[in-house]
Amino acid sequence: MITTSGPAFASPVAAARPWAAASTGAPVYAFNTGLVLTVSAKPSRGTLVRVRANSGAGGQQWVTVGSTLRPAADKQLCLNVPDARYRSGARLQVWTCDGKPGERFASRAPSRHTSVFFLRPASHTQFCLTALSAPPNEAGSAVGLRSCGTLATQAWSHQKLDGVAAYLSDAWTVQATRPTVAGSPVTVTSARGDELDRYWISTSVGGANDSPVELRPVRLGRAMS
Repeated sequence: MITTSGPAFASPVAAARPWAAASTGAPVYAFNTGLVLTVSAKPSRGTLVRVRANSGAGGQQWVTVGSTLRPAADKQLCLNVPDARYRSGARLQVWTCDGKPGERFASRAPSRHTSVFFLRPASHTQFCLTALSAPPNEAGSAVGLRSCGTLATQAWSHQKLDGVAAYLSDAWTVQATRPTVAGSPVTVTSARGDELDRYWISTSVGGANDSPVELRPVRLGRAMS
């Protein structure tokens, strides 16, 4: 967390197309962390997916084939909802790709200004790929499904965005009440939460260390449908 009297946030990373992992493999980062989707270097059917610090290991590189996400270490395996049991808290695994709905996912970017995106089962879009453990995106957390709530634990990217966004203060959270609408009122609250509309990015508008910064809510742009 940083305070309003501290240095500016890191400049936002240019937006990238979601769901665009390289054919040779690319990491999938948990929002605002250095943690990535991880399986073992030699994954097998039923291996659970977790978030761990990015070490460049083979089990941390992913490729996209159609609507499937596959570990580069074994492209015959797909990210999978076990037994197609779509429910909150269901942990995701990798399983032999078989063309069934449980391995098909869709992505949607919540913002025009950051390269984050949400991943949802293509046939059950009310659920989002989520780091399940608290605190948010804790290293070693299992990855599974939760009802979509535009939470920080449900946002992903192909670029490391660690520290790009943060709360404006440790004591009070500044929140855009309608973050996808120009002219939205801004309020403050002492209630902490993981919603993306409480995270902000900034761009310096001058060259000096004490220059003003332009703030943008992470979710500025078209809302998810």
